Amino acid sequence: MAINTASNVGGGREVYKQLTLGNTNIEHRTLSEGNGVTLTQNTNDVNVKVNQAYSFTMTGQNKFLYNTPEAPNPSDASPLNKYSVVVSRTAAAGGAAGTQQSALLVKEQNQSGNQSYEWLQLNYLDDYADAGENVCYYAKAYKHGQAPIWGGVFEVRNYGTNNASAMYGIEISLQSNGTSSAGLHQGCAIFFGAKDAGTASEQESGVNIAPVSGHEAAAKLRYGYVAQGKVYESFASAATGTKGLACYGSYSTAAIDLSGTSSTHVGLLLGKGQTIKFQSGTGNGAADTWYSGGFTPTFVGALAIMVDGTTLYVPVCSNHP
Repeated sequence: MAINTASNVGGGREVYKQLTLGNTNIEHRTLSEGNGVTLTQNTNDVNVKVNQAYSFTMTGQNKFLYNTPEAPNPSDASPLNKYSVVVSRTAAAGGAAGTQQSALLVKEQNQSGNQSYEWLQLNYLDDYADAGENVCYYAKAYKHGQAPIWGGVFEVRNYGTNNASAMYGIEISLQSNGTSSAGLHQGCAIFFGAKDAGTASEQESGVNIAPVSGHEAAAKLRYGYVAQGKVYESFASAATGTKGLACYGSYSTAAIDLSGTSSTHVGLLLGKGQTIKFQSGTGNGAADTWYSGGFTPTFVGALAIMVDGTTLYVPVCSNHP
């Protein structure tokens, strides 16, 4: 039986075109290469290959990338109906303990000898808006179960032998011209409270500086907090609580050391009605801090105390009852 017709099946693009020369020649459409795609004609097949070095551009809205069921949006999250690209992944129950899985993995290896500035991820927000609240990078985590959770982690490990070059866990650069309104330009702001407004809550600490788990005995930190340059108030506390500054632990020199300051006549400034309290205890010759008995002191100097601009002197002796 002679073949006098041909057809395409399925709903895709049609390869068969038409019959010509009295129904004796079957014409097919050819395949052409597109951007980032190469076609190689072999003896029995046509090889289609995607050029992984080609820079693809995804334009428009609502582009999805996922290989698991799409993760639902949290009920109290901001509306997520406009986006350029979404990477969505649902981690089903049954994952092995201790394994790490990611919805998005971005990695790079910087070879020795490279002198360029390699920034693995760059978020750039060029903001001309006069309203709204515009964020260059935002991370939000919702805790529903008992497992520990982190809003963000920055970890740097030095696997080399050079400890002289810079290494930062996180850097915050705050720059602007002129003087900002009070409280509006902040390098790091920590806000705390309950999930629901008006509900009482208590968090443990705003900033916690501690050794990595398992390194408690050997790890050392030279400075827990450093403020340099022209800073009007190196440490300011405007909270309402029990103590403004508390020191715990063991210190070989002093819990608070002001001896390194320069051009500072007043080491400790108290307001009207404020006092310095000394705790009673052992080692001072009596049950109380102030001793009312008689003994012969050996004076070695005086402690200068300024009251309302007038310097007063308290005798200091080298012996005690």
